[in-house]
Amino acid sequence: MATHSDHIDTPQRGFIPVLRSVLSCVALVLTIGLTTAFRMPYFSHLSVEDGLSQSTVFSICQDSTGFMWFGTMDGLSRYDGYDFLVWRHSPSDSTSISSDIVRHVFSDSDGRIWLGTPGGLSLYDAASDSFRNWAVGEVGGIAAADGGDLYIAADGKLLIFNPETGTWRSGGLGGGVFTTTLCRDGNSLWIATDEAGLFRLDTVDGEIRKVPEFTSVKPINSIFPYGETLWIATEGDGLWRLELNGKYCEAADRFSPRRASFQFRPLARSRRFGASLGGDLRRTQHS
Repeated sequence: MATHSDHIDTPQRGFIPVLRSVLSCVALVLTIGLTTAFRMPYFSHLSVEDGLSQSTVFSICQDSTGFMWFGTMDGLSRYDGYDFLVWRHSPSDSTSISSDIVRHVFSDSDGRIWLGTPGGLSLYDAASDSFRNWAVGEVGGIAAADGGDLYIAADGKLLIFNPETGTWRSGGLGGGVFTTTLCRDGNSLWIATDEAGLFRLDTVDGEIRKVPEFTSVKPINSIFPYGETLWIATEGDGLWRLELNGKYCEAADRFSPRRASFQFRPLARSRRFGASLGGDLRRTQHS
């Protein structure tokens, strides 16, 4: 004859396996959700062995067709996701790139590729696979201006270039400030300098203002806007992050390397490959 406790034990023995199954399913769902939400990127490396013209990368750019362009110490490289094409300067060919050292690569609104080199400004003509060159001194930065013009950092000066007429005029920044590179973001033109800090040109009213929150006096190699954040790569003073509010900077943080001589070079975001960091060329992908 069954006791009272026997009647109680029977449903408990059936309930425990069901509870364990439910908890296991919940744990599995949470694990899958967390794994999906926090997928870690992995890096693949592109090197000279893959066809990159040189391992020191100064500039990274993605054009409107998806090609990745890399300005290096020894030529211009274009990557289609599988193979590289390389262009170098030829002293006997006036239609070759103006120099093997490509400091800046820029794609304009028409999809044209502009290059800044120690030999000047170069424009790539895809139809003839050749270059048109302007000898304006060493060009370290190129950015879009209004009306189809270009802002050019040439020999430390800020210039405005009209590609249609081939004419040049001053961009307004003087006072002995040596301009190294440029970055256009909306109505802001960010102007990097060698040792004078960071400036902002308001493209609406033409006002140029120094950014006091950026206190580094080291040369700026690259500027990368991302939302309301501005990332600044310096030579010897780490990676800086500036938090913006409209046209003004609210805060600045520095991610300083252990070695003061460590250099951050180009920063770029690719629609195809994620984020890229030059110098040691890497591409990030998500599993």
